[in-house]
Amino acid sequence: NPRLISQAVLKNALDSQTAFEIVSIDIAELDVGDNVGARLAAKKAESDLRVAQAQAEVQSHTQTSARPAASAHDLQKLRMEIARLELLVKKLQTELQIERQYNQALETQIRAFAQIE
Repeated sequence: NPRLISQAVLKNALDSQTAFEIVSIDIAELDVGDNVGARLAAKKAESDLRVAQAQAEVQSHTQTSARPAASAHDLQKLRMEIARLELLVKKLQTELQIERQYNQALETQIRAFAQIE
C-alpha cells in the first residue's frame, strides 16, 4: 500500500539530518519479490514428503525381511539398508526441523517489518 510506505518514510524521519525535506512520495512501481511464505511452505511440504517416503521405505524393507527363506547374506544386506534408511529419516527430520526454525525466524522478521509500516 503506497500510503503505508509514505507513512513509514515520514514516521522514520528519513529526511532528518539532510538539507532536504520530503514533501511527497511518488511511487511509480511496486515490485513484490519472492513470496517467502509460499516458498517455505513448499520446502516444508517437500521435506515432509521425503521423510514420509523414507519411513515408507523402511517399513517396506522391514516387512520384506520377515520372510523365512532369506539367506544370512540377504538378511545382513537388508539390515544394513534399514540402518541406512533410518539414518536418512533422522537426517530428513533434522532438515525439517531446521526449515521450521528458519520459517519461524522469517515470520518473526515479517511481523516486525509489518509493525514498522
